[in-house]
Amino acid sequence: MTQTAAANVYLTGARNAVLLRALEDVLSAAAKAGISVMPIKGALLCAVGVYQPGEREFCDLDLLVKAGDAQRFAALLPELGYERTRGGSNDFVMSGPEGVLCLPAIDIHTAPFEFAPDAGLAVSLLWESASEVFWGEVKFMSPSAEWLLLIALLNPLLHNGCLPGQAVNDARGIARHFAADWEAARVLALRLGLAAPFGAAMRRLELERVSGARAAGGVKERIFFAAARRSDPSRTLQYLLPAVLSPANLPRRIFPGREFFEARGEPFTLWRRLSRPLGLILGFLKSLTELRG
Repeated sequence: MTQTAAANVYLTGARNAVLLRALEDVLSAAAKAGISVMPIKGALLCAVGVYQPGEREFCDLDLLVKAGDAQRFAALLPELGYERTRGGSNDFVMSGPEGVLCLPAIDIHTAPFEFAPDAGLAVSLLWESASEVFWGEVKFMSPSAEWLLLIALLNPLLHNGCLPGQAVNDARGIARHFAADWEAARVLALRLGLAAPFGAAMRRLELERVSGARAAGGVKERIFFAAARRSDPSRTLQYLLPAVLSPANLPRRIFPGREFFEARGEPFTLWRRLSRPLGLILGFLKSLTELRG
């Protein structure tokens, strides 16, 4: 290993150590407040042993809480030194001076997938299948191996319209570390109404020669595979794929509510909401060729 590579491993390990310490502090504070918190991706993969601290750098903590606890949990974070990154959003970052090695960031979730056809079922099954894990002196709930696979693969696909190489590597690492059952993951995806995006992810994993991954087929799956082949986010596919997954998602994408704009640091006005469909149509026509990219 060269000196540069060794230095990068050291810095990555140091940054991840800061994140993991922050995870321990947040979990401890939440437990004292009677709030159940489940890390669902990101630095969790270090905490459960998929990666060693210096192997892969993580940038934030993705934490799932029950919908009824979301406001209480968000109110707890400023007491630990965090502040919202955008008005009204669920993104927080530790306040501190510039140049610090790592300022931990937290993203609060109340569901594993924003666009699952039955979000309530997804939340219920995720909590039911979670198991207790210890990090330091703190006990927390961790998703099952099959859930970790779905979250690693389907979050970028559904939310960003792509499947980056890092997501493929994460899935490979999860499957290897936990000896994950791909068939159980497929059955879970089918139950959640996510068979098409999961099948597309399997086709990508087959191309990457990930052991055990097997694709199925279908029209919707082929559409999602156009996105799964991509490594970079696609604005067009971000809006198209949720509608392909379930027509019920279409109104939410075309006429999003206040939270959508505030989470992106944009003002919410009636004009912005009503003019959004025209902007989406123009953007779709301009970048239609992305489906062939």
